Amino acid sequence: MTNNEFKLEQQAAIERMRKLSTQAKTQTKETFQPKSPSSDKNEPLQNKGFNLPFFESILRDGDTALIIGLLLLLMSENTDKKLLFALIYILI
Repeated sequence: MTNNEFKLEQQAAIERMRKLSTQAKTQTKETFQPKSPSSDKNEPLQNKGFNLPFFESILRDGDTALIIGLLLLLMSENTDKKLLFALIYILI
């Protein structure tokens, strides 16, 4: 491959990249429509599919939800039991 052919291939690749980039930007602008934050705060949390009385309070408190998520992740990784009990103690 000569130097000229290489430059032509490189320019064609750059052009393809630009076309794909503009297509991706237009597709994400069309499909992504964020919700307004004011509507989220005014609506109460609704649990769909199950009726657990403590479920809404868990979701409202970010720290509790984070610790529960961490507990679930660590439990799936078979971590040290003392660490799990420490996190449960923090939840209490």
